[in-house]
Parts: sequence; C-alpha cells; structure tokens
Amino acid sequence: MTTYRVVEGWTSPIDMVLETDTGPYPITGFTVALELWKPDGSSVSLSGSLAITDDSGGIVRFSAATGDFKEGEYHGRVKTTDGSGKNAYWPNGEPDVWKVYKP
Repeated sequence: MTTYRVVEGWTSPIDMVLETDTGPYPITGFTVALELWKPDGSSVSLSGSLAITDDSGGIVRFSAATGDFKEGEYHGRVKTTDGSGKNAYWPNGEPDVWKVYKP
C-alpha cells in the first residue's frame, strides 16, 4: 500500500510501480486502468488517463484531468488485464490511499 498526496486540481503525471514480493511485475501486452473509490465504497469517475511507461518494470503513469481530484480521501488500485482477458489488481492487499488537499 502506498499513500499518494496531491492537491485538488493536480494535473502533473503520477508514476506508480506495480510490484510483487520479488520485485516489479512485468505488464507487457497488458491494458491498465486506475480505479478509485470513496471510503463509503462508491466509485470515483476519472477523466484522466493511465498509460504503461515501462512494461518490463511494471511502471504506469496517471495523467489526471482537471477536476479528477477533489478534496478528500480515496482508496484505489490499478487494474491490469492480460491478452486473454484475465484481470489482476495492484496492490492485491490493502488498497492504496489517495489524500487530496485543498490548494
């Protein structure tokens, strides 16, 4: 679990590493999506994009759109889908925490 701290209105790219106990998880040939939800379990709609920047190193980059981040605390995971349609989530234990602060 990682804690990301951003300010409301943040649009600079945020890099994330998808890791296992033995190191980065290679994601060659995968598609990725960032899923965020509020503490009550309701999902958060994101307009930004998530892209793979280093497939062998398991690195993805979220480029937020204006308005993606509103003040509050969220939980999230990166969903990966392989070429045969199988899904995995990162982290696969406790979710990441996203803390968004007022400017």
